[in-house]
Amino acid sequence: MEVYKRVGFAEFSELKDWQDIYQIIRQYVYANLLADILREKPVVIPLINKDHSQALAQIYRKAQDSVLGKKNVLRDMVTWQAFLEAISHADLVCAAKLKKKMTEALEASKKYVKKAKEYY
Repeated sequence: MEVYKRVGFAEFSELKDWQDIYQIIRQYVYANLLADILREKPVVIPLINKDHSQALAQIYRKAQDSVLGKKNVLRDMVTWQAFLEAISHADLVCAAKLKKKMTEALEASKKYVKKAKEYY
């Protein structure tokens, strides 16, 4: 809890609030550490499954309304499906390899993670 307060999430006092957005906070902490090394501003762009976007939108808005959202750190969510589509149209040497790895990750997420609607 102390780490989260230091990176700007002090206004979340109820445990439920922390449970709803803990992965976003964790992503911010990693982005912040990497930004310090690269001497850049941290940015978080959640990569989500399209099937979960409606359920996650409300939770993510809560995080975007926090101090980090006001600092423009938390950007709009992107779906795996949209990202794969963008890669398909990009002229990348490693596009096939990226698409294969992303498709595997997306399939794994469907297999091992409960559907978002079961949580909310």
